[in-house]
Amino acid sequence: MSTQLEAKIFLNNQRGCTKQIGHTSYHTFNCGAYFSPYREPIGALQLINEDTLSAKHSIDMLVDSNTDVILIPFVGGLEFKTKTYNGLVSLGELQCLSLLKNSEYTILNPYPNDTISFLQIWLRNSSISFSEKNATTHIDFNLRNQLRTIFSLEPNFGCIGIFDGRAETIYDLKNANHGVFVFILAGAFEVNNRLLHAFDGLWLKNIIEVEFEALSDNAVIIILEIEDEL
Repeated sequence: MSTQLEAKIFLNNQRGCTKQIGHTSYHTFNCGAYFSPYREPIGALQLINEDTLSAKHSIDMLVDSNTDVILIPFVGGLEFKTKTYNGLVSLGELQCLSLLKNSEYTILNPYPNDTISFLQIWLRNSSISFSEKNATTHIDFNLRNQLRTIFSLEPNFGCIGIFDGRAETIYDLKNANHGVFVFILAGAFEVNNRLLHAFDGLWLKNIIEVEFEALSDNAVIIILEIEDEL
């Protein structure tokens, strides 16, 4: 007996929003004081925030479980600090911080006058061999119309790609028991016959592949293959 496809769209204009002095955050899932019964985290995927920080401002974050934190700047760079690590992440780079339960980290805007924007992704990691570490990945956007692995942190995987209009690609799941969350960082895509624009998300379950087509030039897609039941 076949298993029915499950799908759920998370629209950009329905995200939660938190505003403080020097900081604005849009939440794909419930975060902080923002709560909606339709915005519960999905399995290992606990958080996707689009954050904007004014010059010289910072934010402090706390993870409540063993978590892989993915930081992707898309306007300017950012500075990060943990109890163990610190560094700068520039445009074209991605930072992964593997943090133990109840760890804190800080993100700072290192510029005296400019505003920065970045994406935060939290993936709960159930691996018994999980340990604290950090890694920087360089994203070569000259490699167009193909997906590039940005992390492989078993049991979770992620990739990103920049595409020209009408370019098509198929992503094959590494594990048929996983789910897939697709997030559009720029432009527009048709993903498994569903139209998505910038900062829209799509959850898919009970599939073995993701088919997508870019509908605009310089369109950027992120695909997260995750444990969907914890």
